Amino acid sequence: MKRITLTQLFTLFCFSLPLVGCASSNVTFQMSQSRVVRNPQQQEQVEGVKFESSILTKGLGGQQLVYQVTLQDKAGRPIRSRDGRYQNKAGNVAAARSFYVNFPLQSFGNLKVTLPADQFEVRNNHLPVTAKFGIYTVTGEELASTQSTVPAAEILATP
Repeated sequence: MKRITLTQLFTLFCFSLPLVGCASSNVTFQMSQSRVVRNPQQQEQVEGVKFESSILTKGLGGQQLVYQVTLQDKAGRPIRSRDGRYQNKAGNVAAARSFYVNFPLQSFGNLKVTLPADQFEVRNNHLPVTAKFGIYTVTGEELASTQSTVPAAEILATP
């Protein structure tokens, strides 16, 4: 008798119900972090904020997804984009990249984006600043999100 693994069973179940869809499709954040990036030659000059995440996708093989990071002030209000170069549809500062999921169960270990410091304004009354990490479908449906405080955000603040 041939044994079937849990992953094979999951895949078989998901692909046998194409009209209903697979209710257990999901994304899990395994790690998310942010750090302020300084100019290597002039350490007092801040260049931006770099974000990185690792995720695990289940039941999403064959789909293109979007990794997006936005910033929020201490009250949870989105921080606006200065000139529209780095923004989401709502006009809030955001950095994003798309990626393609090839397999029903797949991990991504190095999703990275950077927000240049000149694209947003942080004021002292915004502190602490929180980064919202999100995974979205190309139509904008949020599949998963997590948040964390941006360390050393006070060096970004203007009075």
